[in-house]
Amino acid sequence: MCGLCGIFGTDDHWSAAGFETRASADPVLRRRDRTARIAVVNRMLARRRIQLSDWQGQSYILRNLTGRQAIVSNVTEVWAALEAEFGGGFDPLDPANFPEALPEPGAQS
Repeated sequence: MCGLCGIFGTDDHWSAAGFETRASADPVLRRRDRTARIAVVNRMLARRRIQLSDWQGQSYILRNLTGRQAIVSNVTEVWAALEAEFGGGFDPLDPANFPEALPEPGAQS
């Protein structure tokens, strides 16, 4: 299947739900939330030198320093693509994978 097929779908996966309930109807808020998700995932992946980027607001591209890349439809597919395309497992719930990605419990923002 051609990789372009991914850009014609909609961003209706549960992982794309906005931080605010009105975000799903507002394209500006959806884009802001998407950018925030990408930033958090990139902080988690920084030690592996792999980067996630937006592709047409519909899909994501995972890239490493050697140029290897994988296109994924949503954030939940990132973890499987990391294992399949870049080798090694990645547990997104392991605190060691995001020491700086999320605030400490009880921290003020």
